Amino acid sequence: MALLLAALALAADAPPEHVAAFIQAAFPDATEATPDSRTLDAAAQERLREVLGKRVDPEVDLHRIARGANALGYVLIDDQLGQHEPITYALAFDAEGTVLLHDVLVYREAFGEGIRDPRFRNQFVGKRHGDGFALGRDIKIVSGATVSSKAMAVGVRRGAAIMAELLADAPEGPSVAAPVP
Repeated sequence: MALLLAALALAADAPPEHVAAFIQAAFPDATEATPDSRTLDAAAQERLREVLGKRVDPEVDLHRIARGANALGYVLIDDQLGQHEPITYALAFDAEGTVLLHDVLVYREAFGEGIRDPRFRNQFVGKRHGDGFALGRDIKIVSGATVSSKAMAVGVRRGAAIMAELLADAPEGPSVAAPVP
């Protein structure tokens, strides 16, 4: 666990111990969490804009998770605007870009914390880019947290699209984007 904590200095506004616990839950056999943050190149940004219908932040807070030399997957940490404040969340992906786990790391709104409930978050497990994320059809809305439910559906859909972009034609992991210096 200490090794994981030491590797998480880049994890947005999320407390490192929360990120480490998330990684441990998603990848219990992990021995390494290596920061692998990326800057999406212009072509990747344009492809994502076309798919998602809006511009994406070119900076991607990514961690490569491994057990020794064996890559287990990736953790993406991102923010999605709720009603008034950003919601910081984490997504664990396997090597093929399928969501293994989703969690809300920092929730700043006064209402709508129901999206922290595992019954809501588990709806995203098994999803990948191209799957349905429509509220009310593919994703059940949390009563009293409609805006936050939508925010998480938008955020997870974006995260899955970003992972698909990073993994495209990259058998050894993300390579279409340049590492952040």
